[in-house]
Amino acid sequence: MTNKGKQTQPTPKEKTSFFSPDDKREIKKKSRFEKPEVLLTWKAPSREFHSKPATYFATLTALTLLVIVLLALGREYTLSLVVLAVAFVLFSLNRYEPSELKYELLNTGLKIEDHEFGWEKFLSFFIEDKNPFCILYLRTTMSMPRVLKILFPQKHNKQIEEAILNYLSYRQFKTSDAAAILDDIVEAFPYDPDAPIPRTVRSLKKRVFKREK
Repeated sequence: MTNKGKQTQPTPKEKTSFFSPDDKREIKKKSRFEKPEVLLTWKAPSREFHSKPATYFATLTALTLLVIVLLALGREYTLSLVVLAVAFVLFSLNRYEPSELKYELLNTGLKIEDHEFGWEKFLSFFIEDKNPFCILYLRTTMSMPRVLKILFPQKHNKQIEEAILNYLSYRQFKTSDAAAILDDIVEAFPYDPDAPIPRTVRSLKKRVFKREK
């Protein structure tokens, strides 16, 4: 007997996979979570610091006053305040030593004090060999900062480079440091105490002190 009323259901088609078994194993390997493990710990200043002579600050003051006077004559008062703020930042960066921070190199990323950055936040890195502190430059995926600069003792240079190469590619890229550029501009004008601007500043200073007396 034949089952005329019974319809045969088509067998479901097997889903096609775009990944080979080797690809699947590679994806599974990459997506595996890791338990954070500290590879290296060190302490270093939060930024570079080079002590400046007194002439640097005198030149900075003279140039700042000159630019502010010129902008004030052109009624650019807002821009004058910006120049004053920049000069104050330069003074602070070159006058006061930076604080020391604790850094940790992990298998999952980098930790600076209480702030942790996973490797997915970085694109590439390179190291500038200096003494006593080398500089680790990290290009980030974040809007701020675009480049993260980290100081570390020179003795850890090879160890840090080999560890980070497991997670990021080593690519040297251009970096810009606005503070360093402004420092070069200030140092390009040697301070002359007999120049017109310093003489004017000293004269104004004497008048102010006379009024206070």
